[in-house]
Amino acid sequence: MYQRVDLKPTSVKGKGRTEDFFFFHWLFIPTNNHETLFKLLIIASTILLKTMDSTIMNSCQSYSHFPWFWVFLFGHLLLYLLYKIPPKKVFHLFTLSVKKVKALFNTKKQIGRPLEYWKIYHHIIDMLRNNIYWGAARIHSELLMLGFHPSLSSVKRIIKRIKKLNGPFQGWKAWLLLLSQIKDYTLAMDLCRIQTVYGSTLYALAFIEIGSRKIVHFNIAPNPTRNWILLQIQETKSLCSNFGILLRDNDVLFSGSKILNGLKELDIASLVTPPASPWCNGIMERWFGSLRRECFNHIPVFSLNHAHFIAGEYINYYNLWRPHLALNKDSPNGRLIIFPSSKVIKRKVLGVLTISNLFFKDNDLEKTIQEISSQNSF
Repeated sequence: MYQRVDLKPTSVKGKGRTEDFFFFHWLFIPTNNHETLFKLLIIASTILLKTMDSTIMNSCQSYSHFPWFWVFLFGHLLLYLLYKIPPKKVFHLFTLSVKKVKALFNTKKQIGRPLEYWKIYHHIIDMLRNNIYWGAARIHSELLMLGFHPSLSSVKRIIKRIKKLNGPFQGWKAWLLLLSQIKDYTLAMDLCRIQTVYGSTLYALAFIEIGSRKIVHFNIAPNPTRNWILLQIQETKSLCSNFGILLRDNDVLFSGSKILNGLKELDIASLVTPPASPWCNGIMERWFGSLRRECFNHIPVFSLNHAHFIAGEYINYYNLWRPHLALNKDSPNGRLIIFPSSKVIKRKVLGVLTISNLFFKDNDLEKTIQEISSQNSF
């Protein structure tokens, strides 16, 4: 319940003229107990304005030069706004004004979108990548369950930005997505040239497992043929039971009816990379790059047997000890946990590579590791 109170204006004479002192002729004052404070403040400010010394007022040329006039004017206006506006909105406006003032004096302004936006953005990208039939409503509900609170319109706007123009498959991302879905039973194959000190050329054939980055089979021949290639595929199939897809390029030795019929008999599907696209078989290409940089660029090759020995030592090191970024900095076969109390043993491989993380004190454990190394030797 509200009661209307009429406040009569008080006139103050100064230099032959009369001006109204109060700018509120009436005011709504609440009568409930919750807003008693506002009523008391209004009454107190009114009494102070009425009891001000008239001599001080007369000494001023105008009321605009008197500071207390503007103080109480601002006080009346503030009380009126506090009375008319809800407290929550007042608090919101106050915090907003504080932020605006800080932003004016803050030289280090935030560049780009807030961190919360990018968290939601990356979650939406991951959901669209793994669930190509999900819509905005489904993704919005999943985000709400994860503790985020975006609006549905914001989710739609983000999806519109990152949605692929040609459907779920587009460019190199589609190829990488395909490999990530079939990596557990896919092996990549390719040939690499090895130059000897006598000027002859050897051809190395390697098979690498996409998921574990493990070299399953490796062989070298001076003059490879389709029959030799098919024989290596058969040996790889016997070594890897889950070998179901062969990733290869458009090499002449990898095509032809003999290779295709042999793959069909072995129940192996063939996945051919596009022409002039070595990045599609990038895992195999990068492994050959590591083989050259870490091994054959430093050690001269004299013969076929010498090349077999060098490559076999490097492959043992690669499968057992060499860390890999795609495997969370672990080796393809997995390495044992390091204990601080263990003894550090350093061993050189081929005179170039150094293994300094053989941490064993138990003789039985060391023998077990040596047996594993001998079984994986080529």
